[in-house]
Amino acid sequence: YHFTEVVPYIRNRSGQGMCPMEKSSLHKTPEEFYKAVSK
Repeated sequence: YHFTEVVPYIRNRSGQGMCPMEKSSLHKTPEEFYKAVSK
């Protein structure tokens, strides 16, 4: 992948906050996040 811009976080659809998926991954290991979203 190639990126042209680095941003602090991905925004939600309204542009007013953090993407729900990204927000739910905060403070989780990849394994914890995978378990949370694969239910």
